[in-house]
Amino acid sequence: MKNIVAGKDAVSPIIAVIITVAITFVLSGGMYAWISNFGSGDGGTNVVFSLDQSGHGGNGTIGWVNYTVNAVGGHPGYEDITATLGGSPATIMTSFPQSMSEVINASGEINCGNEVCIITTHYKSASQLPGLRLNIRHESSNTLILSISTNYS
Repeated sequence: MKNIVAGKDAVSPIIAVIITVAITFVLSGGMYAWISNFGSGDGGTNVVFSLDQSGHGGNGTIGWVNYTVNAVGGHPGYEDITATLGGSPATIMTSFPQSMSEVINASGEINCGNEVCIITTHYKSASQLPGLRLNIRHESSNTLILSISTNYS
């Protein structure tokens, strides 16, 4: 049997180095992209805040619970959060409306010291509000950021 490739290299050493460097760059780029995503994703949010209830009431048409923002982190805007009161959707406002036609969603950044009014049309009298659970969620991640019970203030 004859040896056809005796004494010949299969790949030039220069080509082998170029291929090795190219593979190294591709692998390191892939690892960088993979590792850089460790700190982000849909695993939650950095939005946090706490509220102190300052009052509640109802007028037969709407019910409301007033809060003062004690602490806030993550620079949330009013449009970034949603609220439920007693399991029913609620509107977050910066002040108490004089009528239902004035009920609009608040906008802008939430800051420490802000007054927040949670409005509901499901519970319409002051006696129905104490003991209800207020849940506030970060809208884009659907992360629960606050869950408290209303009280008799």
